[in-house]
Amino acid sequence: MKKILLVCGVLASLLANAQRDLPQADDNLSKYLNDGKNTDPEGDVRLALSSSFSGFFEVMYEQKLTNSIGLEVSGASKVWQGLDFWDIMVYENNYYPDDTFSGGYGYSGTFKWYPNEDAICDMAYYAVSYRGRVHNNNSSVYKTNDIFLSMGIKYLISTSISADVSLSMGPRFYKYASTRPSLVVDPDDFYDPIDKYKGTMFYGGLRFGFGYYINYKN
Repeated sequence: MKKILLVCGVLASLLANAQRDLPQADDNLSKYLNDGKNTDPEGDVRLALSSSFSGFFEVMYEQKLTNSIGLEVSGASKVWQGLDFWDIMVYENNYYPDDTFSGGYGYSGTFKWYPNEDAICDMAYYAVSYRGRVHNNNSSVYKTNDIFLSMGIKYLISTSISADVSLSMGPRFYKYASTRPSLVVDPDDFYDPIDKYKGTMFYGGLRFGFGYYINYKN
């Protein structure tokens, strides 16, 4: 009987030592799943590369409002003549083929909805936007106001660098006016009422750019 108790005691001691020497499980799984990407940003500063084709240097900023909603605003400066595909290629509204480029500006505002509740992060989104642009030339000015719906996706390229691609469509309200002094009828009216064109047409486009995520809490 004593031998049996002795054997049991030795086995119990060996088992206790073995359990003490085994590596302990780590309940913090997040550190193993963390790939270094910033998955909880509050802001995103982005350069809209697609705007360069129409002559604009455009910078955008998106702010996370809730887990599902982001608000985006932008400002743009026209740095070269550029090419407006819908005006020239589709509607043949090339109002200033022989005019000299003299500048311009643009602005926009966008509400984005992220259905997966991961606003401004690595997810798909839907958006509604308003965008205004002014194209100045030496003897004319061309203005567009676009209201469009978009479907897009954000993707994290590295720790804080993002890519944004979207497809957009909606109505465009445009207005062209000549500013040549020889056509001015009323001195108080800078744009001659005889030489004005305005209307509505369809707008569609591919927008893309690269951004940098900001976390204000860090």
